Amino acid sequence: MPYVCDGLSVGVLIFDEHNRMLMITRAKAPVGIAPVAGHVRDENPEYTHADAAVVETEEEVGLTVAREDLVSVYSRWHGNRCGAQVPAPSLGHDWGVFRAKKWSGQVQEAPDEVKAAHWYDLDQVQGLADRTVSYAHGLISEEEWQRFPGLEPVWVDIFSITPAPGDPGRMMVNLPDPRDLGPVRDLYSTPPV
Repeated sequence: MPYVCDGLSVGVLIFDEHNRMLMITRAKAPVGIAPVAGHVRDENPEYTHADAAVVETEEEVGLTVAREDLVSVYSRWHGNRCGAQVPAPSLGHDWGVFRAKKWSGQVQEAPDEVKAAHWYDLDQVQGLADRTVSYAHGLISEEEWQRFPGLEPVWVDIFSITPAPGDPGRMMVNLPDPRDLGPVRDLYSTPPV
């Protein structure tokens, strides 16, 4: 039976001792580089966002986080389309994003979900966001995007209002022109052609 979208998504921000964030190049739609993320109730209909954060971290990158070590950093609804098979177009997701205060284990990529996992400093995250903005403005071809994607579009939006760890005056991503969010949102809210 195909999985039906629950309308709930979770993301987990995992940082190393050098303040670099672990992100994955997704192996399935939507194309892009993003933190650990997934649906909340695809494993269990009773899961909360925090429960799913623990499960998704283990499932995608093989790391262990405990619920008590998760700090909520973002909670908002986004009209992002869904990669899950749904009976009608997805209206979006209620997002809950956490930062893991602690984690353990060695990164082990889940081959069915992750092409690659790397640690990115905030300047590199900004570069990925800039690439996504360029793609949204048609400055990067679809073929080029598929080969070398930027930040998954919904994360440009999320990171533009999520404070950087240790520097609450700085957002994870800086968009010099807030009007850039319109074309970026079109990438994730418009059904694929």
